[in-house]
Amino acid sequence: RSRLAYFIELMEKLNPYPELK
Repeated sequence: RSRLAYFIELMEKLNPYPELK
Protein backbone atom coordinates (compact mmCIF):
# COMPACT_ATOMS: atom_id res chain seq x y z
CA ARG A 1 0.00 0.00 0.00
CA SER A 2 1.39 3.36 -0.99
CA ARG A 3 1.87 6.19 1.49
CA LEU A 4 -0.67 8.19 -0.50
CA ALA A 5 -3.31 5.52 0.08
CA TYR A 6 -2.43 5.49 3.79
CA PHE A 7 -2.76 9.28 3.93
CA ILE A 8 -6.16 9.17 2.22
CA GLU A 9 -7.39 6.53 4.67
CA LEU A 10 -6.20 8.66 7.59
CA MET A 11 -7.97 11.76 6.27
CA GLU A 12 -11.17 9.76 5.80
CA LYS A 13 -10.97 8.63 9.43
CA LEU A 14 -10.56 12.23 10.59
CA ASN A 15 -13.22 13.48 8.16
CA PRO A 16 -15.78 10.75 7.36
CA TYR A 17 -17.53 13.18 5.01
CA PRO A 18 -14.79 14.38 2.64
CA GLU A 19 -15.50 17.21 0.23
CA LEU A 20 -16.70 16.13 -3.17
CA LYS A 21 -14.14 16.88 -5.83
